Amino acid sequence: VVIPDPVLESRFTAAAFRSAYTPLVIFLAAWTAIHLILAAVYPAVRDTGVLTALAGAALAVARWRANRMADQQRARKLFGAALVVMHASAWAALLLIFRVHPPEPGHPGLVVAGGVLCFLVSFYLRHSAIPWQSRAGYAATNAIGSAVLPQLSVLGRPAEPLLLGGALLLGEAAGYLLERRMRLAFLERAAGRRSPAAAAPPLHPWTLRFTDPEEEAVYTAKAFRSAFPPLVVFLAVWAAVHLILAAVYPVAISPLAPDAFPHTTARQVLFLAACTQLSGLIARWRADRMQDQQRARVLFGRAVNALTAVSYAVTLTILRLHPPELHAPIYLFGLYQLLPSLLVVYLRYSAILDAHRFAWIAVGFTLSPPVTEIGHPGEPLLIGGALMLGE
Repeated sequence: VVIPDPVLESRFTAAAFRSAYTPLVIFLAAWTAIHLILAAVYPAVRDTGVLTALAGAALAVARWRANRMADQQRARKLFGAALVVMHASAWAALLLIFRVHPPEPGHPGLVVAGGVLCFLVSFYLRHSAIPWQSRAGYAATNAIGSAVLPQLSVLGRPAEPLLLGGALLLGEAAGYLLERRMRLAFLERAAGRRSPAAAAPPLHPWTLRFTDPEEEAVYTAKAFRSAFPPLVVFLAVWAAVHLILAAVYPVAISPLAPDAFPHTTARQVLFLAACTQLSGLIARWRADRMQDQQRARVLFGRAVNALTAVSYAVTLTILRLHPPELHAPIYLFGLYQLLPSLLVVYLRYSAILDAHRFAWIAVGFTLSPPVTEIGHPGEPLLIGGALMLGE
């Protein structure tokens, strides 16, 4: 997504890097404080807590120094290099601590928290226009470090490295979407195609539609077509993950939820999810080939709701024939709500009709079966919260 004009590229990256200073410093300050508190309260994590806090503080100081430099192009390159060096040093020290004091396998939430951190950092590196070499170095360091880490939780291997790697890729993909929109908006402003805010086409305050029908039609068609590649990649990866889990379910999932589902039931549900995602991929591909993108987005919205309703109906039938034991871990249920939340974000991003989006939310909210000890009404409320968070 690099801008071909070197002058415009330099202006954009310098502005993006400087504007991303405050949120990172606040995040790193909070991160350092949290780990120092954990190190003081829990002696078992004292070494790793202090190490992580020191790394966060050092990175905050480096970012502060970079923000004070007059040449922001040089500043972002130096900060990117400092990030990779500090990250590699922290990984080396962490592996040394674990070699001297091997960790006891703990709660899977520890690995999930690490995955969330990987996602946020990858997302930030895109948002702040860090050079791709530094992003690649950060990703490679994480990949190598997670591959040689000892077992940290009952998830074991290869689940832990795959979870951390997936979080990195998800952060990179989400950051790509944000950076792409930022760059397009910058180019429009630079070319003078966007009027000042006071003269901008007015929007409806709740629906965010342009009051001018022509502006609305141009925007929605463009947004729908431009959102095609990320959805195809996302659905293809997600379908592949479900097919792999369906093939290796007893080995990969049993440590997570040993009593939740019979193996046959789990395979059926996972295979159904993969088929639904592949069907959605085909529907989106067909919509992208249509000449009339307004009609295409209407038809795709209907297809999404039909596929979702059929998938939930079949899943409920399977679970009625083979009821779950309601022993699935709560954290696993919470982690899985990331998917509908991300899909709601995508439906907004691709300008799907409000009626289709709200229908999809209603289907997901009302038809989801209880699978943990939370039960009803707790699970529907959590699902509804995830959906509204995406919205």
